[in-house]
Amino acid sequence: MAWHLKFDTPSKVKIYEAKLKAGRIAPENRRPELGRFSFYASCYTELETTKHKSERPLNFLSIYEFARITEVDNFQEFLYLMRRMDFVKLGKNSGKNDSNENDKNS
Repeated sequence: MAWHLKFDTPSKVKIYEAKLKAGRIAPENRRPELGRFSFYASCYTELETTKHKSERPLNFLSIYEFARITEVDNFQEFLYLMRRMDFVKLGKNSGKNDSNENDKNS
């Protein structure tokens, strides 16, 4: 899902699609098909709009309310995926790499 976090705004997606159409994107850099995870990528993009400051993690209540509104079947899985995507995004924004630091604490 890292690709979807990199191209997280409509303007970035338009630039990507223009480059793809012009043949300027290598096959290994093309957008991957996410299947059922495309729902989660879309949810994360929407949830990001609830942040007051982009450096802060997603608020639990925002995730909970969004899951309730969208009638998510498995809240624990949804919460985990939203937190994990946020961890990756925050790491990229702060210049840190995603070094399994979060996984060590689990």
